[in-house]
Amino acid sequence: MESEEIKALRREQKNATIKSSIKATKARHALMIPVSVEFKLDLKSLNNEERHKLCSYFVESKWLKNYLLALPPDEFRAFDTSTRDIHSLDKEGNKVPRQLEMPAKFLQSVYKGVRNDMKSLAKKREKTGRKNGSLKFCSHSIR
Repeated sequence: MESEEIKALRREQKNATIKSSIKATKARHALMIPVSVEFKLDLKSLNNEERHKLCSYFVESKWLKNYLLALPPDEFRAFDTSTRDIHSLDKEGNKVPRQLEMPAKFLQSVYKGVRNDMKSLAKKREKTGRKNGSLKFCSHSIR
């Protein structure tokens, strides 16, 4: 009999924690505002230099993201967004020095995005108490 009472008590506690987390989620979602931004680029109006520069920004942001993911945690935290000289790996795994030419705002947004992704993974790991994966490297292909 006691084991049934203990099981019922545990079930009630579990249901109470589930209810409270659902309420917290609903309150958090009530404050969120869905935003969608769409823009079109008329590639015909861009000259070849501008088109090449735009494509190079995407490739450079992938280089930067992969560079940041490869850094040890201490160096990642100490990363300076004014850094322009990084290295990446080629197909054979050799280090290749790279010079970033994209604007500082792009560097900052890539760093901030990777940092936020790492923080959210750490929070999830802390909350669940389980290993939940890691961030993956980007391929360098661009279409």
